[in-house]
Amino acid sequence: MFIPMLVQCESNLQSCSYLLPDVVLFVNGLSLALIELKNPTAETATIWTAWEQLQTYRAELPTLFTFNELLVVSDGVEARLGVLEAGREWFNPWRTITGQDLCPPVGDPAAGPCLPELQPNASFIAFTGTPLEWTGRNTCAVFGDHISIYDIQRSVGDQATVPTYYESRLAKLDLLEDQKLKVDETFEEVTEGEEHLKTKWVQVGPVAASGRSP
Repeated sequence: MFIPMLVQCESNLQSCSYLLPDVVLFVNGLSLALIELKNPTAETATIWTAWEQLQTYRAELPTLFTFNELLVVSDGVEARLGVLEAGREWFNPWRTITGQDLCPPVGDPAAGPCLPELQPNASFIAFTGTPLEWTGRNTCAVFGDHISIYDIQRSVGDQATVPTYYESRLAKLDLLEDQKLKVDETFEEVTEGEEHLKTKWVQVGPVAASGRSP
């Protein structure tokens, strides 16, 4: 599942053109994270002046924070992260991570599992609509257990999605007797050792033969 992401630097927002947030992360068009950076060579620029700048944004650009999940401030030497309602005492130190380390080359999935070794003190958070549970490619094995799950039931409950109903149907197949035998033989081969599959289709078989939906 492809999730469109955009990182925009010094966003010139039409509603308030004199304010330029340094870095805004958009996911599916929603501004989920905002990063405010200060020049490390400027004596008066600190992570706390960056934090104060975030408060200005909140006052002048409230719609920018409607979907916000993460705030980051940095002076080029130190970085801290927090959430929208957190006071400055709750902004915790965060190791500055370069984009090069976080972004493996396109087409090289093997680079992903190497990230924890490259950044042993980093925090890894994944946003996914299709978590993987394959051998050698497991989302939870890399990122840890789920923090939050927004499934179809919650989406329907929030009225963000209309209820979805499924009707089971059986496709009618006209096969010759020798073809039916070949299908049975092939099924036995591919399901060898998978007894739960055989049990399932033994139950469905008589129903399919009767012409009724299970």
